[in-house]
Parts: sequence; C-alpha cells; structure tokens
Amino acid sequence: MKKIFLIIIILLTTSCYDYKQPNEISIVNGIAIDYNDKYEITYEIIDTNKKDETYIIDGCALTLKSALFESEFKSLKDVSLSHLDVVIISPKVNLKDIIDVFLNSNKVNLNFYLVISNNPKEILENKSNIFKNNSKTIKNLLEENNYDNKNQFDYLSSYLINNLKDISLYNIILDKEIKLNNLVLIKDNKIISYLNNKDTKLYYLLDTHFNEVLYDDIKIKKSKLKIKYKNNKYYLDLKINSKEKINLEKLKKDLLDFIDNQRNNNIDILGLKEINYINNIKDYQNINKEIILNIEGETYE
Repeated sequence: MKKIFLIIIILLTTSCYDYKQPNEISIVNGIAIDYNDKYEITYEIIDTNKKDETYIIDGCALTLKSALFESEFKSLKDVSLSHLDVVIISPKVNLKDIIDVFLNSNKVNLNFYLVISNNPKEILENKSNIFKNNSKTIKNLLEENNYDNKNQFDYLSSYLINNLKDISLYNIILDKEIKLNNLVLIKDNKIISYLNNKDTKLYYLLDTHFNEVLYDDIKIKKSKLKIKYKNNKYYLDLKINSKEKINLEKLKKDLLDFIDNQRNNNIDILGLKEINYINNIKDYQNINKEIILNIEGETYE
C-alpha cells in the first residue's frame, strides 16, 4: 500500500499537470508586424481541426509587447510560439524593438526566419488554392534557397547586437502567389538599401548561402569563400562551381565594385568587423583596408 501511495505521489509531482490538448492551444506559425503610429500584429494560427489550414487573429497597441499581448488575448486560448517559423516585418518597424521583446520572452522559439514586406499582414492573409499555410510556404521558399540555422533570428540578432556584421533579409512580395524578391541590407537595426537583381546575385556568391545563381546567363551551383587578414589587407579566396566556363576577370571586377559600393556606405557584408575583432585590431570598425580577391572556377556536368 505504501508503495502504491509513493508511486501516486511521484506521478503527481513529476507529470505535466497543466498539459493541454492541441485543440486547447493556439499554435502560432507566423507573425506579421507593422507600425502605423501603433504596432499592428497579425498571427497565423494552425487550425487543429482542419488539415494544413490556418486562421488569422490580429491586435494593435502602442508598444510591440502590448500588441502581442492583445493578439494573444483575442485567441481565447493559451498561445504557443514554440512552432514559430516566420516573422514578417514592415520597413517601418524598429528592429531593436523586435530584438528586445523576442529575446526577453521565454515563450518564443528563436529559430525562426525574419523577412521584410511592405504589406506583412496581406502576406499572411493571402488565400491560395495551392498553399494553405503562408508561413510554412515562406519557410519552404527560404530553405529551397539554402537558408539554414545561420539565417535564423537568434543567429542574425547576435550580429546586430554585437555590431560585427551587417545582415540581409529577403523582401517578400505577393504576385498572385507569395514570392521571394531581392535582398534588403540592414545596418544598426535599420534598412539601408534594397539590392537590385544583379547585386542580390553577387551577394549570394559572397554569402555562399544559395541554391543556384545565374551570372551572365551561366548557372553557378555553389561557391565557397575564405577570408584572411594579413599585413593590413583582406585576402578573399572564392571558389565557384558553374555549368559553363565563366569570365573570372569580369566576375572579379563586378564583385569588387559591389563590395566597394557597400563599404562606401559603411555596410559590412563580409563580416570584416568580426575578422578585425578576432585579429585584435584596435579600430575593428574600420573595414576600408585593401581587398585582394582571388577566384577559382570549376565546371560541373
């Protein structure tokens, strides 16, 4: 009898007594955040009663934290952010607020992708005959373009907090269906520039996180970049694998011009500040030292 009583006590004290069934929880898959004098929040929530479908709940308030709370209150259920795939922000949103609120929350899964759109709510509210879950659609599109954990919020926010590299985010557009547009460069928690199609491709080659890039109508399947600092210079070794032979001198000029254009705006797309910091350079914020670029090309069948 004592043993049975002891087992009951152990079960009561170690089990999840507040466990809830999925239909008792609002599982948020994506969040859209806009700002027009107030923060406007849109939740895309998984419908546990209908396979692969979602529904929308929104809220607004003066602060981001309050707007998130209002959205949660409207759900009439406990909100779970542990399955968060995507957060879409408008250019009017202060990234510092996003970092402060999300990093200080014990409810948010920080392994989500952060993207930008001029109409974030419209993206999540999109009704498609093909895709039922817009957040999952965006996540899949990103991962098809070789996005991985290094592109997720926890990783990117560390760069912004420590000011060791400026980051890029995808611009999401709605053209009948959800699509990835060109990249947006972020510095000091602010949008600095929207890259055009050519510069987005050059950025891909330097960032090496891409699926396939067309350069001069030639497919480049992958690239690998190594950066070393020596004698007050940056040495960049870039290896590319392409379908056909590429004019490497032209590519070298295009890449150097692109890098210099960004450095003229004090944008660090290569993580040179981090390299300076690792090499104990006192003025590690100075990224305007000479760059020596070497490119090696291979072709694949």
